[in-house]
Amino acid sequence: MSASTVSPLPRGKTADDATLSHLLGMEKKFPDVNFASSAAVKPVLSGMAVTCRYVSNENGSAILPGELVKISSNTITGVEQADSGDDVCGIADEYLPTAGVADDEFFWIVVEGPTKVLAGATVSIGAHIGTDSTSGRAAADASDPPNADVFGRAIAAGTDGNNFRAVVNCKRFGV
Repeated sequence: MSASTVSPLPRGKTADDATLSHLLGMEKKFPDVNFASSAAVKPVLSGMAVTCRYVSNENGSAILPGELVKISSNTITGVEQADSGDDVCGIADEYLPTAGVADDEFFWIVVEGPTKVLAGATVSIGAHIGTDSTSGRAAADASDPPNADVFGRAIAAGTDGNNFRAVVNCKRFGV
C-alpha cells in the first residue's frame, strides 16, 4: 500500500473489536517520526520509511512494545512471540502502551525500517541481530556469516530488558 493510504489505526494504538478485522494483513508505510511526542509536528528520527503490517495478537497473553513476533500457528494474519531460531515476521510497534497489546487485539508490527527492539542481552552498535533464548527478545549475532534468523542491524546499543534502535527487514518471512 502507498504512503497516502489512510491508516485504520494510528501507531501505538490497539483495536479490540472486529470492526477492522477485514484490514488484517494490510501494510502501510509511516514516516520515521517520534509518534510519542506531543508536538504538533512530530520530530523526525530518520529520513527512512517504516513499513508496518496490521495484525492480531494470537499469543495467549500480551505482546510488549519491541518484542519479536512470528506468524501464528492459528492464522496467517495473527502473530505470537518469537522464540530462539524462529523466523521473525516483525517487531511489535514501539509506540504501544507499556503493558503491550492484549490477546486478540489488533495492532501494528514493523516489518521493515528503523524501530526499537527489545534486547535479551547486550547489543553493540552495528551488530547483526537475531532471536535470543528469551521469547520475544533480540540478541547480537556474531556468527560469520550471520545465522539464518538474523533480521536486522543495531543502530544504537542495547542492554538486557531494554529497547534499542535497529533497522530491520522481516519481509522475507511476511505474508
